[in-house]
Amino acid sequence: MCVISILEAGDMPEKDELYNSVYNNQHGWGMLVRNGDNTLSLIKEVVDETNPDNVWKALEDNKELVRYLHIRNATVGKVIELNAQPFKFFEGHDNSDELWFMHNGTLQDYSNSRSNYSSSYGNQTYKDSDERSDSLRFADIVLTPYFEGLNDPMDLTDTFLSDVFLDKFWSSYSNRG
Repeated sequence: MCVISILEAGDMPEKDELYNSVYNNQHGWGMLVRNGDNTLSLIKEVVDETNPDNVWKALEDNKELVRYLHIRNATVGKVIELNAQPFKFFEGHDNSDELWFMHNGTLQDYSNSRSNYSSSYGNQTYKDSDERSDSLRFADIVLTPYFEGLNDPMDLTDTFLSDVFLDKFWSSYSNRG
C-alpha cells in the first residue's frame, strides 16, 4: 500500500523507515511543499525504480517547510507521472484556494476504465483508458465535479461531505484519503 507522510517544518522521517517505504513502493513519488508565502510547490518523480536517495534529498532540501509526501505502489493504472500523487483537483476562481488529493488503497469502483469518458486534468486532456489510476479517476469523476458545485468549496465541515461523501469512500481501513 502507498505511503503518505505529512512532515512539519524541521521534521525528517527516520532514514531507514523512509528507505524501506520506498523499496516497498517503487512506482514513483510526489511531494507538495508549503512555501513561506503559503503557496504550494509540487515535486514529482517517476522512474523505473524509485531511488530512495532522491526522496530523501527532496525532503532534506525542503526541511524548513511543511511537506506532504506520497510514495506510490501502483495497483491500478500505469507507472507514469500522471498517476503520481498528489493531484490538484480544485482551484478557486481567483486561484487563491486549492484542494489536493492523496490516497492509499484501491477504490474498486474506479479501478476499471469507463468507455466514452474524457476529462481534463491540469494541462493534460485524455480519454479514459487503462493508463489512469483509480485515485486519478476518482479525483476526476467524483472530487472535481463535487467541489466545483459547492458555493463554498473550502467548507470542509459540511455535514454532507463528512457524513455521506467521505464515509462512502473511506469507511474501511484499506482506504485512506
